[in-house]
Amino acid sequence: MKTDDDKKSLALRAFNDAKKYFESALILEDHISKAGNANVAPGVVLCLLFALELLLKAIVLIDRDEIYATSDLDRDEKKLLDDHEFSKLFDRIPGSIKDAVSLRLSSEFGSGLDKVELRRRLKKEYKAAFVKWRYIHEGGDGAKIDISFVKQLFRALVDSAVSFKSA
Repeated sequence: MKTDDDKKSLALRAFNDAKKYFESALILEDHISKAGNANVAPGVVLCLLFALELLLKAIVLIDRDEIYATSDLDRDEKKLLDDHEFSKLFDRIPGSIKDAVSLRLSSEFGSGLDKVELRRRLKKEYKAAFVKWRYIHEGGDGAKIDISFVKQLFRALVDSAVSFKSA
């Protein structure tokens, strides 16, 4: 049975889910602050990283309203969307979105963070970060995560994608 959500493009569903995971991270973060107990901190990190991954994948497909399921993708597109490396996904988003995100992050962090530097940072600091944190229980050390940066990047990507789609 088809639901209303099935009528939305894969990109829109991923975009909406990314926002839900981001909101979940913020709720968990608030819980940590109020309870004074960081026992749910891994959940914050996992939700943030998964939200960012879903958002990047949604933006890769931002102009593909005809895609409703991964079965509608060609082999190369499926391979890309199966990847968890943020820098590879970032490479495939529209240049105008990359420019807008870089400009916003540069002003917010007070540094020159052009799209080349942003991609380098994603590759160096966040390579397979979601996978590392997802399997931290297996003895991995997890990746060091700048939660503030991830939240700002997420917000900048959302705003830039919405502007891009509205144009």
